[in-house]
Amino acid sequence: MEKKKKFNQIWSNQTNLGKKFGLSAIAIGKLLIEEGLKDQKTRSATKKAIDEGYAKDTPLKDGTPYFMWNIEKVRPLIAKDHKKLSKVEFWVSEVKETVREAEKLDREGLDKVAYMIYDSAYDNVPKDIKEEVRSIIEKDE
Repeated sequence: MEKKKKFNQIWSNQTNLGKKFGLSAIAIGKLLIEEGLKDQKTRSATKKAIDEGYAKDTPLKDGTPYFMWNIEKVRPLIAKDHKKLSKVEFWVSEVKETVREAEKLDREGLDKVAYMIYDSAYDNVPKDIKEEVRSIIEKDE
């Protein structure tokens, strides 16, 4: 019997789609516009995107329009021009982003919060690659 996929295994926002390829949500949005799946002016999914199953209308609680994107349908569009990050590259990117956020908070005078975030930067990195990720980041500093 095939196990039913969860919503978040099928649908993703632009931020999480981009993370898999080392791209920003903005870059993903531009790609979706180029492919005719997102309207340049309204920033909403196009009728084509919804009708063909690329996008799903999932408005926020306050009624703000919001769209989720079908991971399997959108991934090949991204992959044709961008290589998916390896597991190590993904986690290097994630840790660096966490460190940048901590540094920003420190500059804003929130040093205790910054320290807590910085201290936990490697917490979610899988154990089997944690030292490799740490080594790459230390080389880049």
